[in-house]
Amino acid sequence: MEHFEWTTDLDTGNDEIDGQHRSLFSLANALQDAVGSEDAEADAVADCVWRLTDYVVQHFADEEEMMEAAGYPELSVHRSLHQQLTGETLRLAARFMNDEPLTAAELGPYVAHWLREHIGHADKRFVAYLVTKS
Repeated sequence: MEHFEWTTDLDTGNDEIDGQHRSLFSLANALQDAVGSEDAEADAVADCVWRLTDYVVQHFADEEEMMEAAGYPELSVHRSLHQQLTGETLRLAARFMNDEPLTAAELGPYVAHWLREHIGHADKRFVAYLVTKS
């Protein structure tokens, strides 16, 4: 089973953001494990789905608050990316709650892609902006 590993190339240089990103990786791995388990229990998967969903929403709100406070000129674009990612995360949660199965094979690539792409590009661009403002 694929696990999502934090690698140093994902470090943004902002301790708060990096800590939250590491927590996202941990929650994604817990969900991947729960879904991929041979004896996957619905309660365990549901717990992981909701913990990840809640954390995604909170993390994005925290980032957007930081961006607003810093006067980040790309806030509206970044917020739009967050809305897309949140929407997809909520769609996965709704599918699960409607008793549609989630498989590790479909979940893994989605989570891995958005974690790596969003952090590696959009979030790093924001932190670079913060550094220039200092």
